[in-house]
Amino acid sequence: MSVPVCLTFAELLGLLTFQGSLTYEELDDESAILESLQYAVVQSDLFEMESYALRAMATYEGDGKREDFEYVTCLAAAITRVFGVSA
Repeated sequence: MSVPVCLTFAELLGLLTFQGSLTYEELDDESAILESLQYAVVQSDLFEMESYALRAMATYEGDGKREDFEYVTCLAAAITRVFGVSA
């Protein structure tokens, strides 16, 4: 059984940043991204999703450590490629 879900760019970024476990190498692997997202959605409630989205977007906009910013921007590019949504 599948359940359709509509997630914003910020929610995708937050879930994959804070609940996902993707390495830089896996950001090129669409199936790894999809599996990580499935896991993240199952492990998170709506309040966590919102919190993750806000934190991830703050990092994406440059508020945080440089290495976190680099990872989040690479992840954002992968999200745009896989899901067709952008910030």
